[in-house]
Amino acid sequence: MTPVTIRRRILLAIVVPAIALLAAFSVLVYLRVSDHRLADLDRELRVRAVGFAGLVERDGGRWLFEDDAAPLASRRLMEGLAGWTVVLPDGRTLVGEGVATPWRPEDAAPNLSPGVRTVEAYGHRLRVWTGPLTVPVENEPDDTPVVVTVGVAKDLATLTTELHLLLATLGVVGVALALVGAAVGVVLSGRIVAALDDIAGRAEAVRPGSPPPPMPRNGTGDEVDRLADTLDAAFARAHQAWERQARFTGDASHELRTPLSVIRAAVEVALRRERTVDHYRDALGIVAESAARMQDTVEGLLLLARAEAGALGDGWSPLDLDVVAADACTGWAARAEARGVALQVDDDGPAPVDGHPALLRVVVDNLLSNALRHAPVGSTVTVRTTCIDDAVVLAVRDGGPGIPTHALDRVFDRFYRVDDARSRESGGAGLGLAVVQAIATVHGGTAAAAGAPGGGTEVRIVLPRRSASAQVGLDTPEG
Repeated sequence: MTPVTIRRRILLAIVVPAIALLAAFSVLVYLRVSDHRLADLDRELRVRAVGFAGLVERDGGRWLFEDDAAPLASRRLMEGLAGWTVVLPDGRTLVGEGVATPWRPEDAAPNLSPGVRTVEAYGHRLRVWTGPLTVPVENEPDDTPVVVTVGVAKDLATLTTELHLLLATLGVVGVALALVGAAVGVVLSGRIVAALDDIAGRAEAVRPGSPPPPMPRNGTGDEVDRLADTLDAAFARAHQAWERQARFTGDASHELRTPLSVIRAAVEVALRRERTVDHYRDALGIVAESAARMQDTVEGLLLLARAEAGALGDGWSPLDLDVVAADACTGWAARAEARGVALQVDDDGPAPVDGHPALLRVVVDNLLSNALRHAPVGSTVTVRTTCIDDAVVLAVRDGGPGIPTHALDRVFDRFYRVDDARSRESGGAGLGLAVVQAIATVHGGTAAAAGAPGGGTEVRIVLPRRSASAQVGLDTPEG
């Protein structure tokens, strides 16, 4: 089945209702004009009947029709009539004749009941008016007026011709207006379809990996412009998703190449000849360490991809960031002790935020892992939470060698390492701070690194503070 095109649907939507309205209007005009003309004709017939009755008189017991006394008036009364008759009270026809058609007065006698009607006679349609009219009586013993019946008829051929001409005129005008409507529909549908064709052509030109071209617009803010805006937004999201996928693939292939090479080398060396148990154990340790590094890299990349796509899932709730930081420090206490680093928690009171508990725990864990990795033996890593105006600040400071000033703005880039060789030896994948910044951004916050007073580095996470009204609503029991 051939689909109905938009242009055809627009034309049908314009032309069909227009034709229906024009047809209804034409029928209404025809009926109204026909009714008015018949009403005018009926009034004319009655006036002529009254005129005929005015020419009837009675003199000495005889009935007379005085058309000779007023020949001009009688001729005007008879002009254009198909026939007329005057019937006396006793049923006798006083006078009558057919003028324009072979209608005879005697044919009307049986149908002189009062009223107006249309009759067929000798192949003609006649409009007949009949009714009783009063005739004054003079020079008689009894001057009581006498009622006679007058009938007049007029051929409807002229009226019918006029109405047919009116109907034809309405038809011609209706067809002309329908053609004008169709022409307007063609122009409008052509413009709409042309705009849609332009958008379709531009959309077909979109290719993965290339920035999508902007969709064409009319500049009027109409539905076509809104469609263009929607497609632009959709293609932009698709392009961003493609870029994230390409970045993820490129980063994963780049960062996994080294641990895979290490694993392959360790296995090849172990398999080259018989080794001792300790040598095999060392090789498996290298494999396990490299596998753990790959796992950390993949998990970090996945978390960054989900953060960029806004797909970190549900689980957001009101919480206190100081509690999250304290729990994380408890979990890292043993590893800090094993590295000979003191772990200090400075708590300035509740730090209320709206956030994702698991993600904020990842933030604290990554900051502690990064700080412990660079803190020298005997130094202290300090974790502090505080509220400043409408913000909550989480700061983690280490006593390490610090970060060069030129690298402070780049430490949050994925896979960036100030000292690449030392970071790889210590197990860093270069994603920890990038994940921290991504999670802070998702929470509406910021992440920044700076040199700490007295040496070392301090990383600060600033998040929006939960409003006081929200805290009251959560802390106040119901009922």
